[in-house]
Amino acid sequence: MHSGKRFSAIEFIVWTKRSIYILLILAIIPTLLYYFGFTFLSFPWQPIAIMGTAVAFIVGFKNNASYSRLWEARQIYGAIINDSRSFGYILRDSLSGKNPVKVKAMFERHYAWLTALRFQLREPRAWESMNVAQFEEYAKKYEIQERTFKIEDELKKYLVEDELKYILSKKNRATQLMALQSKELSEAYANGEINDFQWSQINQQLVKFTDDQGKAERIKNFPYPRNFSSITTYLLILFIVLCLSVW
Repeated sequence: MHSGKRFSAIEFIVWTKRSIYILLILAIIPTLLYYFGFTFLSFPWQPIAIMGTAVAFIVGFKNNASYSRLWEARQIYGAIINDSRSFGYILRDSLSGKNPVKVKAMFERHYAWLTALRFQLREPRAWESMNVAQFEEYAKKYEIQERTFKIEDELKKYLVEDELKYILSKKNRATQLMALQSKELSEAYANGEINDFQWSQINQQLVKFTDDQGKAERIKNFPYPRNFSSITTYLLILFIVLCLSVW
């Protein structure tokens, strides 16, 4: 995500240069054909203006929907941060005096959950444009850790060997890590290390993490509807081509 005030003009041109080349070719072709006598290619501007109004409404709706998805994702990110802080406080105050080893293990398992989740959210999907050439070129300016490092090496920092092997054998690793946290919490409750109220508080935090993960996965695995995206793209291309043919 770009965190500056705006994309600079050079950045914008470099990022969209392939699209600029295509539009330049589309502009040159009808111009040359008209120049060489193919005047039937021209169109009056009135129907194109009407189409332009429709395209503007559709593109505006798409922009609003895209921003809504972005803002929802930002809210989920903030919820994970806040819930993690609350989880740390409650876990420390409930167990640190009785079983600090278990507290440390649950803390590190939570770090592993965060790591597994970010790797899962970086997995490519068929509808994503991350592998488009212009985005690949732009991404080279940044270090994307999920592409640079392997998940097994990152999880090794936080999990013991047995847990690491178990988690790596699963598809949804973040979910399995939450399941291990729940199991550890149940054992602490059964051993009398925490009371009913403490167990309820910590368990509520685990439920929140599962909810946060589900929301993040919903955005990741459900794209902007393809029919809306396709119609917008085709109408925009048609509008551009017709604009190039206005007499």
